[in-house]
Amino acid sequence: MRSTGLMIVLIAFAALHGLSQATQVADSIYHLVRQHSIYSRTADRTSIDSLYKSCTIEARSLDDSLGCVNAVMNDLGDPGASIRHGQMEWKADRRTGPAEQWSYKILQEKAGQYRNQLTKIHFQQGFVYLRIPSFDPGDSTQLLGFAQALRDSIVLVNQALVKGYILDLRLLAEGDKLAVLAGLGPFLGEGPAIKRIDADGRVDGTWHIREGNLLLDSVALFRLRDWDMASVAEKPLAVLIGPYTSGPGSVAAIALKRRPHTLFAGSATNKGSALVTTRFERDGVTAEFTTHSLADKANTLYLERITPDVLSNHPDQFERPLADRKVRAAIEWMAQHRP
Repeated sequence: MRSTGLMIVLIAFAALHGLSQATQVADSIYHLVRQHSIYSRTADRTSIDSLYKSCTIEARSLDDSLGCVNAVMNDLGDPGASIRHGQMEWKADRRTGPAEQWSYKILQEKAGQYRNQLTKIHFQQGFVYLRIPSFDPGDSTQLLGFAQALRDSIVLVNQALVKGYILDLRLLAEGDKLAVLAGLGPFLGEGPAIKRIDADGRVDGTWHIREGNLLLDSVALFRLRDWDMASVAEKPLAVLIGPYTSGPGSVAAIALKRRPHTLFAGSATNKGSALVTTRFERDGVTAEFTTHSLADKANTLYLERITPDVLSNHPDQFERPLADRKVRAAIEWMAQHRP
C-alpha cells in the first residue's frame, strides 16, 4: 500500500512539475509580448494581464497556456502574430472582410505565377514599366545578384528617352527587404531611405543610400556597381500598390513616400503590412509578433495601411499592362507632371 501511495504522490508531483514548467515557458513568452509588442505598449496592461491570468487558470498543458498567449495577441489586434510548438500552430485573426480576402487570394495566386520574374517594358510613349515580383531570397550571392539586376533594369535605359517610370509593387510580398531597397537606390537618391521604430518610439536603425550602396546606420549591407543616378531621381515615378503588397513591397513603398514627383496609385495595403515582426524562441516554442513600425525619411509612421494618392479598384491586367486602368492612370499623371 505504501508503494502504491508513494507512486501516486510521485505521479502527482511530476504532473505538477510539468505544469509548472509549461507555465514558466508560456509566462516568459507572454512577458516578451508585454515588453516588446508595439500593440502592447498602447494597450490597457491591466486588461491584458487579467485576460491572460483568467485564461491560464484553466490551462492543463503547455499548449493550453500558449493558446492563452495567442488569445492576448488576438485581443491586441496584432496581424503578424503566430506561435508554433511541435505540430501546433496559432495564427492571428486577420479580421478582414470577404471582399478583401478574395482580392488577396487572387493576387497571391498571380504572384505565384510571376514569382522570380522581374519584368521591364519600355513603352513607346517613353514610359518604363517595372514590376518586382515576390522572389526566393536565396544566399548572399543570389541576393546581391537580384539587387544588381533590379538596379540595372532602372539605370541601363537611355535616360534621354525616358519620360517617367511605373513601379509595380502589387505582387511583391515575399523576398529580401534589403535587396529590394538596395536595388531601388536610383529612385531613392542619396541619404536616409527608411527608419525602423521600436515599441518605445525610438529609432532602432536607419537605412541609407550612399554612393549607390545600402547601409544600416554606418554598416554597409550591399555594395553594387555604381551608376550616375541623378537623372533617374528626377524622373516622375508612379508606384502601384494593393492588398497583397507587404514585406519588401511595403518597405519599398514607404522608402519612396517622400520622393519628389511621385504618385501612389491602386488600393490600400492590408492592416499590418508595413510593420516588422520579430521571432523569439523559448524551449521549443517559436513566437512571432510585431515589434517595430516603419517610418519614412520625414519620420511619418505607417502603423495601419499604406494608402494610395489615387484610389483605383479596377481589375488588374498583369498580362497586358497597357490595358491596366491603374497603369493608364499612372501614364496620364506622368504626362502632366513632368519636372
